[in-house]
This record gives sequence, C-alpha cells and structure tokens, in this order.
Amino acid sequence: MESQKIEQRRLTFTLLGFALVFFLMPFAEVRPLPFHLTAFVLTLVLFLSSRILPASSKYKWFLIILSILALCFDLLLLITFHPLLEFFLIFSSHGIYTVCLGACVWLLVRNLASTEHNPKSLLKSGICGYLLLGFFWMEIYTFISALNPSIFSGVSVHNVSFFYFSFFALSFLTGQGTFAACHPVAYHLVGLEALTGQVFLFFFIARLAILSYSYEARR
Repeated sequence: MESQKIEQRRLTFTLLGFALVFFLMPFAEVRPLPFHLTAFVLTLVLFLSSRILPASSKYKWFLIILSILALCFDLLLLITFHPLLEFFLIFSSHGIYTVCLGACVWLLVRNLASTEHNPKSLLKSGICGYLLLGFFWMEIYTFISALNPSIFSGVSVHNVSFFYFSFFALSFLTGQGTFAACHPVAYHLVGLEALTGQVFLFFFIARLAILSYSYEARR
C-alpha cells in the first residue's frame, strides 16, 4: 500500500511537471535564446520521466547524464561560430534527446502492457507515455530537419513549432498553419506518428477498461 502511494505521488509530480513544460514551451521562441530554452525543457522532461521509469537507478542516471550532455552541446552553440562544429553540436544534441526519449517511451509502454497496475496509476502512466510520445516525435522531426532543412517548410531548425506540429500529428489533427512536411521522408514520418498515436490511445483505453473491470471484480 505504501509503495502504491509513493508511485501515485511520483506520477502526480511528473504530470504537474509536464503541465509546467507545456506552459514553458510557448516562451521557447522568445529571443535571444529560443533553442536553448527548448533544450532546458527537454532535459526537464527526461528528468521527470526518469522518476517513473521501471528501470534500475543506474539506467535512470545514465539517461539523466546523457540529457545533461545534450544540454551542454546546446549551450556550446552560444560560443560556436564555425558552421561544421555548429552542425555537429546540433546533430549530437538532437540525436541524444531522440534516443533518450525513445528509450523512455519504450520502457513506459512495455511496463503498461506487462504489469498489473492500480487503475489510477495506469491512467497517469498512460498520459505520461502519450506526452512522451509527442516529445519523442518532436525530436525526430528536429533531428531530420537538422540534416536537411528543406524537409519541412515554414520553420527553421531552431523553431519550437516542431512541438506543436508533433502533437497535432499525434492526435490526428490538422491546422498547423504554414508549417508543413514537403518531402517523402517527412510524409511517411508524419503518417507513422499519427498511426502510433491512434494505436497507443486504443491500446491504452482497452488496457484501462480491462484493468478497471478486473480491479473492481477483485474488490
């Protein structure tokens, strides 16, 4: 019972942290440091996620250290003027964030599918997993845009619009304004994100319904 209360507090704290992240993201476009504020936000997301991951403390610390390393790469852009070095720093930081977020999503989804949960814990974990999925795809778009800026139109690689675009695509919504995919690779990725978003929701709702029914039956 005590472990369930601790888990509930961690999940609640993580959800409040994600709410803070969604409040901070619109300010990531404020000059002169839009890109680096986004990096701080992503590091915060990974720190919050590490609190609820079903993994060892060493693995969690490894993710946190990697996210801090990616943040340092972003901060080095403030003093870097060489184009090749700047590209390396952007490529490395987004690559690290993509891998870390992908690992968090995989561990959280696998835990949702394989472990018995209290329905309240499952609900909160599912919401965290869905939000993490949006951040993961945001970093994928930013990563491939760093490799080829012409893949998307209406935005630069430093723009936080990838955040909005990712969650629009994840929830299968339209209306991203002038921001659009304009390359076959981007088309397929956006379609894949929309598909994964719908599959996650269907799986999560079915899992929640089954677990709620079995939980009430045991009571």
